[in-house]
Amino acid sequence: MDRWLPGQLQEIDPYDFEKLLAQLFRKMGYIVEETQFSHDKGIDLIIRIAHFGLSHTWIVQAKRYTESVGVKAIREYSSLRYRDRVDGVIIATTSNFTREAQEEAAEHNVKLIDGNLLAEM
Repeated sequence: MDRWLPGQLQEIDPYDFEKLLAQLFRKMGYIVEETQFSHDKGIDLIIRIAHFGLSHTWIVQAKRYTESVGVKAIREYSSLRYRDRVDGVIIATTSNFTREAQEEAAEHNVKLIDGNLLAEM
């Protein structure tokens, strides 16, 4: 499929959604580590990129949701940045984020990818 629509993304299997994200980040030049589907300690993917001696590592959390992702999820996953000592956290969802979630994410270097942006990517 050349282009996904947010509604189509919501219908795919959660495991396949994680695989799709992994493929997307690989195409963007990241080295992708896929975590074990169960018992992943809140981490679905670990992505790394290195250029000219600079490297960055991000944790990616996939949320195949139909409802908005709220501030509680942002707070939960933002703590992974400190626990795992990475540069940041990315939360990708098939839906969208509440305004409160967006504000919380901005304070903790959590990058948000909603269903519309994901479909564009």
